[in-house]
Amino acid sequence: MYFSEMLFRTFSLLFIIASLAVNAQNAFSLKDSVIRLYKDTDASPVHWYAEIINKTNVDTNLRWKAVFSPTWPSSWELTFDDQNNFHPQVVDLDSADFTLFGNTSFTQKLIIGNKLNNVTGVDSVDFLIYHPAQPENAVIQRFVFYIDEGQSFEVEEEHFNGVFFNRESKAIHGLDLLEGEFALIDLQGRVVQTGNLPQTELNVSEEIGKIFFLSLSSNHAGNQVFKQLKFSF
Repeated sequence: MYFSEMLFRTFSLLFIIASLAVNAQNAFSLKDSVIRLYKDTDASPVHWYAEIINKTNVDTNLRWKAVFSPTWPSSWELTFDDQNNFHPQVVDLDSADFTLFGNTSFTQKLIIGNKLNNVTGVDSVDFLIYHPAQPENAVIQRFVFYIDEGQSFEVEEEHFNGVFFNRESKAIHGLDLLEGEFALIDLQGRVVQTGNLPQTELNVSEEIGKIFFLSLSSNHAGNQVFKQLKFSF
């Protein structure tokens, strides 16, 4: 009888551990596993974000780990914000724990920043996202940077022509003909507001700071193009 009870408890414990492992593995997903940013050196610092979706609606402890390409330009300076903490200088194999919040009215963002220092190139960085006890089940969020010389993306410039910030009305205009997404980002690289395009008028609060960025992702000729504009009050 004692042996049977111990065997039952052992199998029960193994079942619970296995269930927790499956739950942790399936607790989240990424909207896009690869984010490609086509920018020029004039756009520095480049900012964009990936959306991480909580599938359990409860707070979940996760960890990220940065893995840089071996050819990553040494002059590029990477920042990362998991919306728990802002990490101002991320290098290869850096990692940190964060909370994937549940029951929120917004989708949590993983926010990348890259100060280009006038250096062109094509390269990538992977962020491995996983439960701290299950690194073997990591999901990869890849950011790929296509960086060219300033003023080289004439088609992109034309597509976003007409977007401007009116200091008197404290609103951004010229977004009514664009389709896609936008993000307002402060000088520290924190995403303050996101939304969908088109927008007839985008009001901006001075709480964002004297200098801020508008990142745009829009459809153009069947391709997704990105643009970052710098404004000031």
